[in-house]
Amino acid sequence: MINLIFKMVSNEIGIPETLRQKQGALISLSGINDEFHLRLLDKDAEKEGSESKFVTEFLNAKKIDDDKYKTKVFKNTAENWITNALSNDIKQAEDVRSILNYTLKEKHEVDINDFVDNSIKDDELKDSFKEHMEEKGLDESFSIDKKWVEKKLKKRSIKTDNGFDIKGNLTDFEDPMKYTVKQNQDGTIDIIIKNVTFYEEK
Repeated sequence: MINLIFKMVSNEIGIPETLRQKQGALISLSGINDEFHLRLLDKDAEKEGSESKFVTEFLNAKKIDDDKYKTKVFKNTAENWITNALSNDIKQAEDVRSILNYTLKEKHEVDINDFVDNSIKDDELKDSFKEHMEEKGLDESFSIDKKWVEKKLKKRSIKTDNGFDIKGNLTDFEDPMKYTVKQNQDGTIDIIIKNVTFYEEK
């Protein structure tokens, strides 16, 4: 068995305090629940959805998507799909968003097929959703990263095409005694904020 000892030396010149790192590798000792010893960062490659030369060539490593990454990609991809595919059916878009948030908050695992069957009615839309997920590498079940969900699913902000911004806690949006959406016959919706006893100008 080989024991390696690393001595960490501070480098005050190398990384300015105001600069945000776009690439990096963190080496950690394995704890009881740690599966991997190396965590990688390449913000540009992740944003573009492309292969990272920093990872494959410089570090000669292979990227493994963890549950946090899969949870984040699932949420963002689902939101983008809802915005684009259901733009003509605002009520259905709201319903699918509600099921998306419920799934992330209340379940421990995402099964793409189950999610699609429970949230989308039209077969063509179901296939479209699955294709979008497959393009992002999500074609099988994965565990939901609850820490990421607790951090990211606290607030909700919506902007309407007629000039309103509505912001609030996600729990308030989910409470039917405080917020609801009503479908109109002409395809528009009414957003109703209920049981208000006081408001102030901001």
